[in-house]
Formats: sequence, C-alpha cells, structure tokens
Amino acid sequence: MSRATRGMLTAGLFCAFSCFGQEPAFDVASVKLASSARFDGPRMQIAHRTLTGHGLSLRECIQWAYQVQAVQVIGPDWLDDVKLDIVAKAGLQVEDPQMFLMFRTLLGERLGITAHFERKEMAVYALVIGKHGSKMTESTTEGPPEVTLDQDKVATHLRWSMYELMAEFSSTLGRPLINATGLNGRYDFQINPRTMPDLPSLDRATMQIAVIQTQLGLGIESRKQAVDVLIVDHAEKKPTEN
Repeated sequence: MSRATRGMLTAGLFCAFSCFGQEPAFDVASVKLASSARFDGPRMQIAHRTLTGHGLSLRECIQWAYQVQAVQVIGPDWLDDVKLDIVAKAGLQVEDPQMFLMFRTLLGERLGITAHFERKEMAVYALVIGKHGSKMTESTTEGPPEVTLDQDKVATHLRWSMYELMAEFSSTLGRPLINATGLNGRYDFQINPRTMPDLPSLDRATMQIAVIQTQLGLGIESRKQAVDVLIVDHAEKKPTEN
C-alpha cells in the first residue's frame, strides 16, 4: 500500500468514525513508563488484535500513531526521553490503519497529545531501485513484521513494508525517506554483515546508506521537496493512570 493510499484510507476511517461522533479506540489499554531500557525482540508489534510497544520513546509513539517518520515529528526535545511500555487490545479484528488511529486516540487520552500537520520544504532522501535491481522479495507468508538473527549475525527481515523500512533508517540518516521505488507491498530481505564492504572508519549514516545499496539493492538520491511534518502542540511527560 502506498503512502498516499494509506493516508487516504486513514483519513477515510477517521472521517467514518467522526461522522458518528466517536473516535476509534481500543477496548482495553495499559500505558506506563518503561520499566527497562532493554528488551529482546520487536519493540513495536501489531498481532492478534493487540498493539504492543516496549521501551518506545514518546516521539516514536507519535511517529507510529500518525504514520510519519521520526524526523518529521517537530516537538520538545524531551519527547525522546520519555520511554513507554504499551499493551492495547481492540475488540474486533481490524486492519493496521485503524489500529494506528486507535493508537492516536490512546495517546490523546493518556498523554494529552494534540498535533497538526504542516507542509514544509526540506532535504530528503528518495529510495529508488538500484541499477542491478532490488534484492528484496515479496512476502508469501502472513503475520506481523519480524526480524530474526542467526549465529552468524545475519538478520532476516520478514513481511516489512516500505514505511517500516524507511522508519528504521530515517532517524540515522537525519532526513525523511521518500519511497520512489514503486514497491508498495510487504517484503522479505536479509542483512548479512559478512557481505558488507569493510568500512570501519565511516559514520553510522554512511554505513546505513551502504546497507541500503548493497544489501537491499536500492539506490538513494538526495532531493529537496515539500513533505508533511507533524507539529506537536501539546504533550505530557507522564501518562494518566490506567
């Protein structure tokens, strides 16, 4: 699903609920300050009608709820310092866009989040298909995105959307990533450190670009264009009681 299609679907769902005088909400939810900074496994997951987050910063929570990249969230610096553990369950089986709308409602209720979008011209990176073609394959399995690491530190990624991939890389690169690949499904791919070039002296951002190019078979182009940024108008540092 493309970002434009996702946005239209999300807006349509929000309008559908608003027309009936209610916002989409979870049946039950627990939001509390994170008990530990360390967690082995996916830090954000949607499965079996449940949204789970472990040690997520408030910025990351807002990012997922509003389906933008972290670098597109403009708000106080302490959004990165507030870490949360979240378990929220929907009453019925719903698609991911509706779960994110429910997450948005939850953040408003428990942390007083209010925000609005503005259009801003800024430097971005556009992901394109590399000259030798993408190394990602379309997923044939069902379930949430996952990552497994074998004994050789080869990371196998299953069922990742382009949004999830861009959200993973954009913070390190310091710019929004734009999907110009034409790939809009869910994909499987591996990141194998043994096949990476030996670049120990390079910074992390340059290493991430090398991963995109050599491991995923994608190109990356520097551009300047107008993108949506999310302005956080209000937020609280502590969630209200569950």
